[in-house]
Amino acid sequence: MGVHDRLTTVITIKGQVILPKAIRDQFQWGAGTRLTVKNTPDGVLLKSTPVFAASSIDALFGTMRHEGPALSIDDMNAAITREAERRAAIDTNVIVRLLTADDTAQAAAALDRLAHGMDFADALHLAKAEGCIVFLSFEFKLAKAARGRSAVSVMAP
Repeated sequence: MGVHDRLTTVITIKGQVILPKAIRDQFQWGAGTRLTVKNTPDGVLLKSTPVFAASSIDALFGTMRHEGPALSIDDMNAAITREAERRAAIDTNVIVRLLTADDTAQAAAALDRLAHGMDFADALHLAKAEGCIVFLSFEFKLAKAARGRSAVSVMAP
């Protein structure tokens, strides 16, 4: 019998079951993961439910219409690059406007984290949390990225 075969849990008064962390980690089931419950001859089977229904390329082909002539790969790549640059400029401008009115140190901290690869929203939230005792987030990536970059302790469940 393997280690995972011996794990147990309890059904609460509300009918809730807490899955052991080892199982959640093994199947990468984070908070909010939808599970399908299936009754089988061997017991209950839990399977993650896809966010989107299964489909094929044939079923999706033509669902997003484009007016005008087809674009070349180079044209598509250029459009993607322009949009990425536009969004990066907006993000930086928004962070400066939102934070400099409150605290220039927060603005500098957020821009520094952004420049070092932290997600825009995470950098903004972390900068605003300076001075707090702890910052709770469901984003494990944020908790990991914040280590050593913030005086605020970032915790993820």
